[in-house]
Amino acid sequence: MKRTLVALAATLIAAGGVLPVSAGAEETTSTTTGIFAGSGQESGSSTEGAVALAVSSAVVGGGAVWAVQQGLLPNPLPGLIPGPGQHTPAPAPRTGDCSPQAFNDARWGWAGSPRTRVHYCDGRFAWVYQAQTDWRLAFEFDGSRWNRLPMAGTTRTGMLQGCYNGQELRGKGAPEAFISRLPICTPDEIGYFPW
Repeated sequence: MKRTLVALAATLIAAGGVLPVSAGAEETTSTTTGIFAGSGQESGSSTEGAVALAVSSAVVGGGAVWAVQQGLLPNPLPGLIPGPGQHTPAPAPRTGDCSPQAFNDARWGWAGSPRTRVHYCDGRFAWVYQAQTDWRLAFEFDGSRWNRLPMAGTTRTGMLQGCYNGQELRGKGAPEAFISRLPICTPDEIGYFPW
């Protein structure tokens, strides 16, 4: 990268040093030489001009290379100037099997049960229950297996049942379609386990 920039800047500086000078600029130089001959100002001003040309050429060249590398300009020299990196999309996270058998395997008490029903499953979060029982559980897929999500507390009104912390689930990236199916704890129910 740095070698490419240095080579491009050197090329631009060399090309800038051999640029043709217009006739008007040539006459001004000869007049100036006659007036200030022997004062030593001519050599100083030409050095300053060369430095200014070199700096401006380097800035323009560096900016052009940067723009090509960012993809803002088309690359005129693809073999010489590296273009923007090819971005490969990140692989999609693994998702879990949403079949009832997958949850039977994840919960030892449900092994081989024909009553397992999947109420909601997106491959990452699932709400599963056992038909004709009061077993309803939330699961999260960790990339290799389904794990039961721990309940955050117990509801205090209506039928006592385990409830989940909605804010915590949102923090894990759970979709609203999943959260809306779960019993969500009120703030005073979080941490309440009467049994």
